[in-house]
Amino acid sequence: MRRLVLSQAAAATSLLFVAGVTYSHHSPASVYILNQEIEIEGTVTDYRYNNPHVRIFIDVVNADGETENWIAEGGTPNIMLRNGWSGETFSVGDPIQVRGHPPRAAGSNFIHMEYATLPDGSELYGEDVQGSIAEQRRRSRRRE
Repeated sequence: MRRLVLSQAAAATSLLFVAGVTYSHHSPASVYILNQEIEIEGTVTDYRYNNPHVRIFIDVVNADGETENWIAEGGTPNIMLRNGWSGETFSVGDPIQVRGHPPRAAGSNFIHMEYATLPDGSELYGEDVQGSIAEQRRRSRRRE
């Protein structure tokens, strides 16, 4: 009897773990509008190069002169590393320009990064979607 209870408890725990992992892994298409593009420009207030996604916190001055806090979300650190990123890519106070996808939730200050412009003017690819619209555009530009 005790063995049965322990095996059922182990099975239930495993199911909860799998359900949590499955839920936590989401497609960017569920959060962002991947066939639209926006651009923001501002100052880096925080840079987090860690799992699950690299995030850049940015102060952006809107048309009314008010400062809005934005979050630019990129891929996982290992994907970003392959795209030329590191934990020292940005520092607090750096100017930044981000081009990417707007959020599905109206009024949210999130952007799914396609590209980020560094303080020296160079541009890094920041997206984690293989075969994304941005990547398709980039490949087609190379062919032209």
